[in-house]
Amino acid sequence: FKSLKSLTMSSQSSSQKRQEFSNALFSTLAPAIKQCDDVVRGVFQSQNKVLTEISNLEQVLIQWKTQHQEQKLEQNDKQKTVQQYVKKLEHVRVKVDNTSFKLNVINKRLNDIRELIRKKTGNETL
Repeated sequence: FKSLKSLTMSSQSSSQKRQEFSNALFSTLAPAIKQCDDVVRGVFQSQNKVLTEISNLEQVLIQWKTQHQEQKLEQNDKQKTVQQYVKKLEHVRVKVDNTSFKLNVINKRLNDIRELIRKKTGNETL
């Protein structure tokens, strides 16, 4: 009976020692755990802020890209319009050059005819 009593007391004192050790360990580690927890929360908050800023930046970049594409399309349309006018002007220039050449040929023929008539008639006023 004595050994059972001593075992019970021994187990109670062992249990009590474990509880005291556990409490001491917890009270020792609690500030470090709280500090780690605070750091982890801070990291999560920072990550959320970074993600928010990245999302905002993404929206700005998407808007810029859209505007840039619209401006590029407008510029391409303007360039196409200008190119059409340039082609038309080049075509007209070729026509004017051809007409000018033909008029010069006709004028030369007329001058030649006048010269022939003047020589045949002896009239200096033609």
